[in-house]
This record gives sequence, C-alpha cells and structure tokens, in this order.
Amino acid sequence: MQISEPYVHIRKPHYHEMAQCCKLVRDNWGDEAADRCREQFIVYWQGGKYAPIFAVAVDAEDNVIGFCAYHRTMLMKGAYDLIWIVVEAGQQGKNVGKALTDWRLGEIDEHGGQMIQCVTQKPDFFAKFGFFKLHHLGNEWYLMIKLLTNAVEM
Repeated sequence: MQISEPYVHIRKPHYHEMAQCCKLVRDNWGDEAADRCREQFIVYWQGGKYAPIFAVAVDAEDNVIGFCAYHRTMLMKGAYDLIWIVVEAGQQGKNVGKALTDWRLGEIDEHGGQMIQCVTQKPDFFAKFGFFKLHHLGNEWYLMIKLLTNAVEM
C-alpha cells in the first residue's frame, strides 16, 4: 500500500527492523511495553496460527517511520485484535497512522474478519474507522470494537 504526501509504503518488516520498532514503543510507553513488543516480534518470526502480523511504514528512503500489528484471537472465529500502532513523533499528523490502520483493516477483511477490538488512548482516531467505545478502562485507555459482519454468521 502506498499513500502520498508524504510518500509512505506499508510492507512486512525485515528482521533487523525489530529493534527500531521496539524503540518507538519504548519512547512512547516505556521498557515494559518495549519488552512485550520484542516478545511479540519473536512470536511473529516463529509463525503460527495465532502469531501477530506486523507491518512497517517506510518513507521514500525505506526508513521505518512507524509500525502496526494485529492478531487473530483464540476466543472466536473471525475475531481479531489490533495490538500495536506507533508512528515516529516527527511523522505524526501526516496520515501514516491512517495508512497503517487501513492496511490492517484490509488484511483482516481479506482473512474473513468479523469483529475487531482494540485498546487505545486515541478513541477519536479509531472512531474515524467505525470503531465504537465499549468501556473506559481508566488512565485514558478505552476498549473499542468494530463489527465487520452480522454476529449471527459467526
């Protein structure tokens, strides 16, 4: 996927980019979150039915400027979780997060997704994609959900 202004390309990450992605997490949420990011990347590289799926946003020089991830839940068929979206501070407000979210939603739709949930501090951002708030978790965190198909079909 590619958008313009600025040029952004979404692709699968290379192994050596894991450290840069986890540094973005550390800069935003601290060491514990960065450790969780690293562990989830390791599971991604190992593969598996419920392994997270990662993508990076890169600029015209192929520098990572953000990344995202999602995974299938084990709770029910067709259910997915959005687990990471991080954009480099200097690239925020330039539609990089939108491109990453559009990529994830497209991937989930292609895989027959029926429901997507996320936990976020940016509910207004996700509301633009059709998510609605289910619960306020405290400390500005919200549980949000998006239904893609009729729940009866699950």
